[in-house]
Parts: sequence; structure tokens; C-alpha cells
Amino acid sequence: MANKMSRSSKPRFLRNLAVAAIALVIIAVTTLRIQQWVLRNRAERLLTDLQQIELRKTSFEDAQKLFAHWNEWGHYEGECTRDHCLFSIALRDFLDARPSLFKRASLNFLYSVLGGGPTDVNASITVINGVVWEKSFGLRTSSRGLARADAAVSTDSRLPAIDERFSLHPDHAIVPLQLTPCVSIRVKFTPYEDPVEVRRLMEFDLSPITHWGFGREKNDVMPAACAEARQEQHFTEQPTPTGTGQPDSPRHESLEYLARDAGRVAVIRILSKPGQSTDPWLPWKIDARLEQPLKHYSAQDVGMNRELHLHCSDAGWTPETRVGELYLIFTDWSRETENVTCGGILSVTEENLAAARRGIAQDYKAAFAEPKR
Repeated sequence: MANKMSRSSKPRFLRNLAVAAIALVIIAVTTLRIQQWVLRNRAERLLTDLQQIELRKTSFEDAQKLFAHWNEWGHYEGECTRDHCLFSIALRDFLDARPSLFKRASLNFLYSVLGGGPTDVNASITVINGVVWEKSFGLRTSSRGLARADAAVSTDSRLPAIDERFSLHPDHAIVPLQLTPCVSIRVKFTPYEDPVEVRRLMEFDLSPITHWGFGREKNDVMPAACAEARQEQHFTEQPTPTGTGQPDSPRHESLEYLARDAGRVAVIRILSKPGQSTDPWLPWKIDARLEQPLKHYSAQDVGMNRELHLHCSDAGWTPETRVGELYLIFTDWSRETENVTCGGILSVTEENLAAARRGIAQDYKAAFAEPKR
């Protein structure tokens, strides 16, 4: 009798165990799916709020209302004042919020099977001198190590000319990292870009957050930006001017943009004719004395002699300079070098000085200086 009872209780135990396991799976799947949909809905609302912010117009007081609304998921980077305030927002799913667990491949795989997906949505807003000057939004989500989406759009004070695309839209730049499908892309724009264009560039398809499966998303993560990148793809495939495989930066067509995007700007006096250097990447050099700092040089630099390097010479460009005369120079982004950007030596005239100052004013980080931490 006892044996019969034990034999009958074993299948019942196994059946109950199976039912419990199935119930746990259903609960886990339901919980993860709800989490992903809540995260997507929250991300869509955050994106909408950011799109409504208009750079150089939205005030610190209006921005504070948004900060208060997203306070649960955000924090201030350093001290927040009307002169400078950076507020960052991070929305993460369960696994992405726990990096130590995310590193375990088996758990990551199981998480994806059950309907989850490591996801990080981030955004930021920067106030300078009482007005919003910067905003950003980014999405990163994956499944079993495959990127469903890795895209970001942000404000930048400078956009150096990389190729002919600059002349088409000098206030924004698109860098596609993967176009087929377009799930990885970076977009930058200056605060002087048309607000309509900014809103267009900030269009996101956030469906990858709730996508279930191991495959990559087929839809463009940033539809408008991806479409523009495809239209301009031929610019990145053109042969280089020198045929060496090392493209030279095209010259800015506007002196204003040249001044905006240069690392440093100054008035110098030429002390020597251009001569050859020993550096194959910077084949020409010229001696000069700094007479007037305009951008990222200081008053202490006045009167100092320096050796300027010209990195466009291998494309056939050398400046037409005269020893003893004054010129405007525009160097690259690095403050530790004296590399003159392509076309970056011009005669000093009232017209050129005025245009340079207008461009420098558009580099708001140079105009307002970097905030002290």
C-alpha cells in the first residue's frame, strides 16, 4: 500500500514541479515584458520633452521644471547655478543597471530569451548664462551581444569640416557607424542649427527597446538621420585628394565657420618664410610671434615666438605670407599643438577680423569659458 502511494505521489510531485516552473517562467516573462514597455514609454516621453526644448531660447527657469519632473531618474553634474547647470538623466532596465550581472554571458542569454534586453537611455541638458545651450539623447540596447540600437544625438559648439558634407549643412554632422541596417549612428548639431532641423535630427524609433528576439532591428533607429547619411554616403567613398589614403580636411568656405570650429585663433606676425619640416604628416613649418589672442590663447601668450605647422601642404596648399606682416591663424582642436588648420592663415583686415569674431562668438564654450568644477 505504501509503495502504491509513493509511486502515485511521485508523478504528482513532478507535475506540480513542472506547473510551478512554468508559472515562474510566465511570471518572469510577464515582468520583463512589462519592464521593457514601461521603459520604452518613459523614454518616449523623455524624448518628447527634450524635443520641445529650444536651444538659446529655453530659460533656466523653464529647464528647472523639466529637471523637477525627471528628478527621480536624473542628477546634477556638479553645482547647478543659473550661470552653469548640467542635468543628466539615465533610464536603465534591470540588467543594465547591474553591470556585474550583465557581464555573465549565460545570464545575458537567459535574460534575452525571457524577453528582456540590456537597455540604457540617457539624456542631458546644459544651461549656460541662464539659457539652455546643449541637449542630448542616446539609446543603447542589445540582445546576446548584438546591437539592436546604438545611437546618440547631441549639441556641440564646433563641427570641424571633415569632407564636402560640411558645405551642405555646416551646423550639423552625421557619422553613420552602420547603415544596413542603420542601428548605429552619431549626430551632432550646433545650437545655431534651425530648430526644425534639430527636431528632425532628434527623431528616434524606440521600438528596439521592446523588440523580443536575438536578431538585429531592421528599422532605422534614427529615420531622418539615417536617410540623410545614405544620401551622402558617396562623399565618404571618394578618393582622397593626394591619393595617399590620408584625406585632407577641406577648407571652410566661410571664415565665420573657420573661426567657430578652430581650436585657437590669434593675430600673429610672420617671422620666417615657410620651410620644410622633418614630419611627413606636417611637412611645412613657419615661425611667428603672437600679437593678439582671440580664442583660447591668453594675454600671457602675447609676444611669444612659436613654430606653426601646416598640415595641408601635402595637398598643394601653402600660405602666401610675407615676413614682418600680420595674419590671422586658426589652429586645430588640440590646445597642445600649433597645427594650422587647412586654409587657416589669412591677412588681417577689418572685414576678416569682424567675421572671425562673429564665428568665435558662436563657439559658446569659448565665449563663456569652460565651467569650473
